[in-house]
Amino acid sequence: RELADAGDLVPTAVDSPEELMVLTEEQECYRDRIEATLATLEEVDCKLVRACHWDDLSLAEAARTVGLEYERARYRFNVAMSTMRRKLRAA
Repeated sequence: RELADAGDLVPTAVDSPEELMVLTEEQECYRDRIEATLATLEEVDCKLVRACHWDDLSLAEAARTVGLEYERARYRFNVAMSTMRRKLRAA
């Protein structure tokens, strides 16, 4: 099953405890894949992605937290997300 976006990590409905267990295992697998992919990024890029997707910061706020100008952070964030998409699809 391909990871389309973070929405795939949230189950919509389950019919049985067994189904919930399968969903939980899939979520753990997705998290592990995402964490492994994040670990391949440069530290500043990883911090940008985490700040925007985990901490719900805007890209401008994330740029300030890592000490980059907005345009540079935007470029690095876009490259990092493209890299992650490519690696997650290949896995």
